[in-house]
Amino acid sequence: MSKLITLNHQEQTTQKIINLLEQLTHNYRQLEQQDITPLLAAFPPRNQELSIIEEIALKTTDLRGYANQIKTLNQI
Repeated sequence: MSKLITLNHQEQTTQKIINLLEQLTHNYRQLEQQDITPLLAAFPPRNQELSIIEEIALKTTDLRGYANQIKTLNQI
């Protein structure tokens, strides 16, 4: 006999965020292992702006921080 676990809306949202964090972390690690030369050539920094890789790293760090807080506290 299998158990049916019903999650409330907040629990479902929390789980979705945790799943997205895991996917984001996986994708970012794959990006780190790739040759980024073509990406840098396609998106060169303008003036004093950050490179596309630096922008991705900053956004990823922010998102991972928020998602880890949600994962740790198990609430939004």
